[in-house]
Amino acid sequence: MKLHELDPAFVARLENWGLYYTPRPKQEVSPTYRVCLQLAVAAGKEIRAGYAESRPRLEIDAEDAKIIEWCFSMSSYRLPAQDRALIKAHYVSRSDPRMVCRVLQMRFLSWEKALCEAVVRFQQAVEMLEGCKVMEKA
Repeated sequence: MKLHELDPAFVARLENWGLYYTPRPKQEVSPTYRVCLQLAVAAGKEIRAGYAESRPRLEIDAEDAKIIEWCFSMSSYRLPAQDRALIKAHYVSRSDPRMVCRVLQMRFLSWEKALCEAVVRFQQAVEMLEGCKVMEKA
């Protein structure tokens, strides 16, 4: 099985979950930039705040991301640890597959197949958990 053969609706939910829970890098400013900015202000240059994005950020569905996170935490005993690690490394951490294979001690050539199988198993767990959650609310 290949990544493009997975259910596109569920993959979109996983991508949304990954965007919501990806740790944001800190915006560090170098000391040289600060000095140059102060010199520009002292010279009379007007500094504009903000910038124009050529590619706006994707809309994130926070509620769906929280549901997927809840399902991910509740499926800890339903999924093998390797499946959970593969899913989180690919969708949340956006880690390099070669590094993931090295850490999980698996062959690089079997990474895509293992990830697809993990996603399918997680999709089944999500469907089951969402069904229980609906019954819980009723």
